[in-house]
Amino acid sequence: MSLPSSRAPHESAPPLAPAVPSAPGAVAPPSAPRGGRPGWVLPVITATVVVGLLLALGIVAGTVLVALRLSQGDDLALDTYSGSDEVGGVVTDSSGTVVDDGTGGYDHPGTVGEHTVAWGTWDGGTMSVGIDSAEVGGTIPGHEDLPRTGFTLVSVEGTVAYEGPGSLVLTDELWLGAETDLVYVDDMSPGVVQGSLGELPPLEDGGTVAFTAVFVVPAGEEDGVIIDASSGEGDFSWELP
Repeated sequence: MSLPSSRAPHESAPPLAPAVPSAPGAVAPPSAPRGGRPGWVLPVITATVVVGLLLALGIVAGTVLVALRLSQGDDLALDTYSGSDEVGGVVTDSSGTVVDDGTGGYDHPGTVGEHTVAWGTWDGGTMSVGIDSAEVGGTIPGHEDLPRTGFTLVSVEGTVAYEGPGSLVLTDELWLGAETDLVYVDDMSPGVVQGSLGELPPLEDGGTVAFTAVFVVPAGEEDGVIIDASSGEGDFSWELP
């Protein structure tokens, strides 16, 4: 059974509201993304390509420079490391003959009492350093507590000579140390023995002075002790006899 209508038989349904036209210049709402690439992908790809091109240009330029140097007869071996680079000075033997075979480097140490190294100084002068003698074991008068149990005393006597326009303060341009396969130790002579570098007066042109250095190394390492001298120009090593 149908329900009775509230309208009179002659009434019709009200007309639908007319569609409102879009305002001039109105923009339709954006549609949903269709699964394309994010906006940052293209800049990243571009940057990667640019970096790759720059690297390639650098490699090509380096190759060209090396080829030019070779064509001009340059000795590229001068850029490689050698023992003489480590020493950084002029090495002579006991007869005064220059030794240029790498003696003084850690892998090719000089001999105590045989080799001397000469380095330039900050004032344009020259400092020559040699280790004249070495002693392993023993004690120091007045310091019988040195070395402690499990360690061995190593003492060396050396000479420094200076030629130059000024004066040489030894502790400003010369440092001493000793090393074994296990440790590296500094000179402990100041305040322990007389003649340490810090107690000696500055050297004037033509001056020569003897010094003493003392080191404490682990017992059992005495046979492999290397004495090192360092300056602002390089390092020189002596092997104990």
